[in-house]
Amino acid sequence: MEKNTLENMTFKDKEQTLQAIFNEYQLAKFHLDRDYYPYVPSHRMVIKENQSGYGFASDQKMLNHLARQNSYREYVNFIDNALLRLIPLQRTIIVNEYIHNKDQHWWEMYYSKATYYRYKKEAMDHLLLLLLS
Repeated sequence: MEKNTLENMTFKDKEQTLQAIFNEYQLAKFHLDRDYYPYVPSHRMVIKENQSGYGFASDQKMLNHLARQNSYREYVNFIDNALLRLIPLQRTIIVNEYIHNKDQHWWEMYYSKATYYRYKKEAMDHLLLLLLS
C-alpha cells in the first residue's frame, strides 16, 4: 500500500482495518493453540486407491492440515514481527486496543484524551505502514 493511500484513510477506516487484521490474528492464534491432529497408528490406516495409485486415505487430510497450520503460523509471525518493530509506547497501545481488548478507557490513567488519540493515531499509522507496504 502506498503512503498516499494510508494518508487518505480516515481514522475510522484505519481502526476498522486494524480490527479486521487482529480478528484474523486472533483466529490464527486460536487455531495454532488448538493444533492437534490425532495420531493414527499405521496399522489402522486405510489404504485407498486414488488417481496416482494407492496411498493412505489420511495423507491428503494431513497435508491440508499442515498447510493450514503453516499459513496460520506465517500470519501470526508476520503480525508479531511488525509489532516488535513498533516503539514500546505504540506497541502498548496496539496490544491493549486490538489484542487484549482492554476496557475502552484503559488509557485514562496514563494520558489525556488528546495525547492518547495522538499516540494512537501514530501507532496505527506506523503499524499499517509496516503491514501494508
